[in-house]
Amino acid sequence: MDPPTRKKKPIEKLLDLIVGHATLLSYVLLAAGVVGFGALPLLERNISFDENALLAGSARPTIRQQSPDAFSAAAKLSDALASAFRTPAFRDKLRRALDRAGLEVYEQPFAVRPPGFGGRSGGGGGGGGELLCSNLHAVLRSPRGDGKESIVLVTPVTLQPFAADFNQTAAGAALAVSTVHALLLHLRGAPWLAKDVIWVISDASCGLVEGVAAWVAEYQQTPGPSNVRSLPPPAPGAAAPGAAPFGRAGVMQQAIVLEAAVGDLDAIEFPLPGYDGQLPKLDMYWLLKYYASAYVRAAHVDEPPAPPPAPLRALAAAAARAAGPAAGAAALGHLQRAAAVAAFAWRQARGLPLGAHAPFKTASADAATLRLLRLGGSSGAAAAAAAAAPPLPSAAARPQLAEALELSVRSCSVLIEKFHHSFFLYVLVSARTFLSVDQYIGVVVAPILVLVLQ
Repeated sequence: MDPPTRKKKPIEKLLDLIVGHATLLSYVLLAAGVVGFGALPLLERNISFDENALLAGSARPTIRQQSPDAFSAAAKLSDALASAFRTPAFRDKLRRALDRAGLEVYEQPFAVRPPGFGGRSGGGGGGGGELLCSNLHAVLRSPRGDGKESIVLVTPVTLQPFAADFNQTAAGAALAVSTVHALLLHLRGAPWLAKDVIWVISDASCGLVEGVAAWVAEYQQTPGPSNVRSLPPPAPGAAAPGAAPFGRAGVMQQAIVLEAAVGDLDAIEFPLPGYDGQLPKLDMYWLLKYYASAYVRAAHVDEPPAPPPAPLRALAAAAARAAGPAAGAAALGHLQRAAAVAAFAWRQARGLPLGAHAPFKTASADAATLRLLRLGGSSGAAAAAAAAAPPLPSAAARPQLAEALELSVRSCSVLIEKFHHSFFLYVLVSARTFLSVDQYIGVVVAPILVLVLQ
């Protein structure tokens, strides 16, 4: 007698149905993914602050009114540093200025192994050996804080005679350093400062990202990139005047990188993806952009958005011929936003850091980069917008940048980061609109399911 046939459960029937029609289902999922991706721009929403505690827009900068001497000192420092660019005198003059400001000054030597390096030598910047560099950082202790948290300001500077990947001018280095120097002189008397402020002058000669990565790894006492290693600090007797072995402040909560390759700028940019596509919290990006838009008179690279590729423009032109100019304009705008989504996703998927803020994200500190550019003579919509106004000289850019940074630090100073809920998985559709993860996750999952079925 044959054994009775077991009745299949509903879930087993469903699995049999899926397996039996795997190919058809794969095509359906691929089609759904393509259609869903094309429809993503329809779901965009405006960027706004998720965290009210940032108090963005509730205060005005006070550095010009309350600390005019800070800009006088910064201008003198800028002139002195520009003439000593990429010489040991640059570091010496900067260290003396930090010492006069009453800041704690520390030095951190490190080495970077260039691509293709197979051994170790003591070369400072050539000969196939490791590149030897040294970061500086200064600490401003908050008189009203408890010393448990800190905000980090970073100014990458090519301190050595060589440069790995950061083509910085003397004017750019002087602008970045003098701006933050003026800000710290002002913050010494700021009654609202509740967190310590750490100013890192990262040595970008060994690499823009590598210099910051070496400092973050040493501060956190965690492993850094495999090609970067920290070196022992100078012996107390050998340390330069005003310097001491590596010192720390509170736990890093937020970090802002002021990347200035040039002194006279006409545009600013906010590169977002870090290592493995990690992004700053959306609030951090929007905070920098919000204050930079309000106080820095320079074009933004992402505004107006870049036109879509030629095939998409041809598609929009066909829509205009078929349905009229209004339909063509709507199609062009939609395709432009879809192309922006694809470009943003591609930059994330590559996993390469696009700014020096990337190492902070690996240390669980929210961070973003404000990059100063000179686009004059180049092509593109952003260059055209930048060319509409004369370049912003260093003397005019310094107070504007200082005001934007002052308010950014002020917002971060009152923020309790562990209670800060903001999107960290998102896609920018434009400079002012985005898609949250719940809106685009279906488009990502659909092709993954196809791979599972196959």
